[in-house]
Amino acid sequence: MKTFPKLTNEPMGNCTNDITNCREEKKRAYASRRMLQRTPVLMTLVCRVALLLLLLVPVGCSADDDGERQTTARMRGSFIQSWMCSGWSDQRWDQEMEAFKQAGMEYIIFTNALYDDNKGNVESLFPFRPDVHCSSNAIERCLRSAQSHNIKVYIGINFCEGWWHVTDGEWLKSQMRVGNEVVDALVKAYKKKYPKAMYGWYWVWEVDNLNWQTSDKQALLAECLSISVAHRNEVTPDMPVMMSPFANYKVGADARQYGAMWRQVFSQVPFRKGDIFVPQDCIGAGGLTLDNVDSWMKEMHDAVKADGRLEFWINVETFTSDFRRAPIERIKRQVEHATQFTDNMICFAFSHYNSPYAAGDEYFRDFVSEICTPQR
Repeated sequence: MKTFPKLTNEPMGNCTNDITNCREEKKRAYASRRMLQRTPVLMTLVCRVALLLLLLVPVGCSADDDGERQTTARMRGSFIQSWMCSGWSDQRWDQEMEAFKQAGMEYIIFTNALYDDNKGNVESLFPFRPDVHCSSNAIERCLRSAQSHNIKVYIGINFCEGWWHVTDGEWLKSQMRVGNEVVDALVKAYKKKYPKAMYGWYWVWEVDNLNWQTSDKQALLAECLSISVAHRNEVTPDMPVMMSPFANYKVGADARQYGAMWRQVFSQVPFRKGDIFVPQDCIGAGGLTLDNVDSWMKEMHDAVKADGRLEFWINVETFTSDFRRAPIERIKRQVEHATQFTDNMICFAFSHYNSPYAAGDEYFRDFVSEICTPQR
């Protein structure tokens, strides 16, 4: 296996212009959101930021002559957070794409093209509007490198920190319309230029099992999803949409109720065949455990299958509760649980925790051979 070069300390971007100012502040902001999975919280809209996935591939397994289960399960791709890669050069993107290729991954989910801190500061990762600060052109750098490496990109559309505390449904619907503006601008700027790489959309807003239990809330969620999905159907019907909700067994709806909620929401949204519902397994942040994850995945899996349009994938969290890379053996157990419901997985997050540039060559080799390679 290829040995990857040591990296220089490449800047994250222009920290004086970034909304959250620097890498460590962004890490802390993200970590605080992940804590929502581990601590019972009462909020009007609690969710988290990070994940869904990729395209349709046959989900299945077979048996050999001895009757043993044969699976094609593997890690298909990974999220990458915009704060991590906003300052990457073309060379650095090419390095990471090479690592993705060596791991056998096909997809990158770029978390968001537009970020609003809900304090009056908005930044984009591509030239959007004159009134919006463009902190870097990371979207194009990602697409350019992905195009040359035959990797497909799901672009996260927009996100506002007000999501964690929102009480105004009209405000949330307005955010969906902002997202549609972002979609239009991205299509105009890059779809013809990078037709193979610009592959799908990631609906960034992460839904939980606490704040959407009433029929009114579920109707609002369905309406917001519909604003985004219907616009996709009109503008880029060939580009699948993915979403990646999460759960915390300590609060809110139980697994059965959460599955029923999604059945209700799915029935009101104009999804297309091949759109992807990829729940986070929540093992890393602690919202679920290896002892109870199956019951939650089964309910969501069954809701997706009953709908008939969506693909069911699982987002495997490859970090620990203190935001370090998880041991290979624990991730293997997560994969074993996931393959009961799908052979299609993505992870959160390769570049942060499992890439040779994050974890070193030895860990990376083990990750590729034990996690990314189909196991018998």
